[in-house]
Amino acid sequence: MPIEFQYLDNGLGFGFTATGNFLGKELIEAATNAYQSEEILRKNKYGIIDYSPVEKFDVATSDIEAVAELCMEASKISPDRLIAVVAHSNISFGYSRMWEMLSDATNWERMVFRVKSDAEE
Repeated sequence: MPIEFQYLDNGLGFGFTATGNFLGKELIEAATNAYQSEEILRKNKYGIIDYSPVEKFDVATSDIEAVAELCMEASKISPDRLIAVVAHSNISFGYSRMWEMLSDATNWERMVFRVKSDAEE
């Protein structure tokens, strides 16, 4: 799986970097794994998702909808969260903006950026 996932700041945040040919099923699996522990969800306050190294973003609308639904469930446990997404290709940027819109009911602060340094700020 071309994903590097790590918890940051003793679990206060997480970093998710996708590389290579990235599939929708990998995105759903990563979100499912990230949101499986209520203890970690309660502690976690921010995340940086980086799609900039992805060579091919092979994700369907239904994959984005599934991830947005997972986020909605996670937000019931972790209502205060900041999520920054780095997506410089047009396709990853578009799908990330779709996720941003579909997950609006989470009340998480979500933003999509073209450049990682902007997301880190």
